[in-house]
Amino acid sequence: YGTLAALLLFADAHLDVALLEVGLGGRLDAVNIVDADVAIVTTIGIDHTEYLGPDRDSIGREKAGIARAGRPLIIGALDPPPGLLDGARANGASVLRLGVDFSVVPQIDAWRWQARQMANDGFDKTRPASVQFADLSLRAPHQIDNAAAALAALWALRTRLGWDAVACARGLQATRLRGRLQSCGGQPELIVDVAHNPQAASELALWLDAQPRVPTHAVFSALADKDIAGIGAALGARIAHWHVCAISDAGARGLDAASVAARLRVALPQAAISPHVDVHAALAAARAALPASGRVLAFGSFHIAGAVLDRLPSQV
Repeated sequence: YGTLAALLLFADAHLDVALLEVGLGGRLDAVNIVDADVAIVTTIGIDHTEYLGPDRDSIGREKAGIARAGRPLIIGALDPPPGLLDGARANGASVLRLGVDFSVVPQIDAWRWQARQMANDGFDKTRPASVQFADLSLRAPHQIDNAAAALAALWALRTRLGWDAVACARGLQATRLRGRLQSCGGQPELIVDVAHNPQAASELALWLDAQPRVPTHAVFSALADKDIAGIGAALGARIAHWHVCAISDAGARGLDAASVAARLRVALPQAAISPHVDVHAALAAARAALPASGRVLAFGSFHIAGAVLDRLPSQV
């Protein structure tokens, strides 16, 4: 009913554009009743396996359920599983892939998005497009890939929405993503992220590897159905100390701090792991234990990110 209420409000507002997130893998989600003009699938990790299947191929087939016949499906991952590609083509969608039909190329202090290998089904063979953008707040390679997918969707809709490369660059430069490698400042610096599966934790690890090496403590928790050991294994020794806590408002899916710690120790038997009564106690302990030059990484469940951000000044 929440989805129906939202769609009714959108219709009453006579919107020019509605941007909808399809949850739970795609095919099964209520939002998928909408026949979208263009759909986007970004990276695919292992999550919600009880509904979507045990591997990326199975999950990809579920995500392909948002594709519609004769309409573009933008794939913003360089390594989409065969299940996604096969499912999208079976649905009759026009598949447009990062690294095949469009790309994003690093330049000195900038990035250039370009559409190449044009196809009739969404892109124009005779009018190549490009956008150069710089000074992004986006902090990691996968975020740049996501921006490339967004530009590809706009280009595919250009006959309806128009196309202004300068406006696209300006919009990207103004983009701020709360809870996605969000720097909240401070000494030690506080970074907030919602990585809650091993693939997202691997992206987080890549980002940490590209940063100055400073002592980094984690404030972490996740729900009971998440692969906590896999998350720990992805980050490994990059985290000097784990401060873990319970998620108090998660109901049956919540874990107490001792259970979170036990699951982490499966992958990290030698790690320093301290349980705390709640996220705020964990954050206070991490800050107190670090020098001003250190880094606190508060991540895992959306519940953790939300609780941390709610305590910060509104301008952060």
